[in-house]
Amino acid sequence: KYLYHILALTMLASWQAFSAEIETHQWGAITNNVQMSISLSPARKEVEIGQPVTLLIRFKNVSTNETFALDLHNNVERDPTFSFVVISPSGKDISPKRGTGYRGSASLAAMAPGQTEVVVFRFDSVCTLEELGTYKITARKKVLASKGTKGFEVVSNPLNVLVVPKGASQ
Repeated sequence: KYLYHILALTMLASWQAFSAEIETHQWGAITNNVQMSISLSPARKEVEIGQPVTLLIRFKNVSTNETFALDLHNNVERDPTFSFVVISPSGKDISPKRGTGYRGSASLAAMAPGQTEVVVFRFDSVCTLEELGTYKITARKKVLASKGTKGFEVVSNPLNVLVVPKGASQ
């Protein structure tokens, strides 16, 4: 009997934490029925200086009748259709320079109406956050339309990442 109550309370607490994360998740502006979102993975607001920085990048098709495609390179960090604007705590633009070409394999991920596609991006492989304080990161990615029209670029929400000294992370 007690085990059932403990299990139920544990599940309720987990569900509330999961739903709070979803409710606070931010998206960029809708562009041609597609939205983009970036967040830290794992979910947090700060990183210690020198710590790896991984982004969780989501794309959402908000249309009711159109399918879109994402050109996803196997080495996503070298994908020239991704770009980032990064502003350091001192206000300096430290945006990483992106390559113009890519050699390697890639795939197309179709996003049907209402579907979300998720990409894990090792951000510290393209940009180093060496200064203590809050960075502002915005991502951009080219999306392909399904009806033979030209592709378009979607822009994420701005993500604020606080870089703290080693040992100061909560």
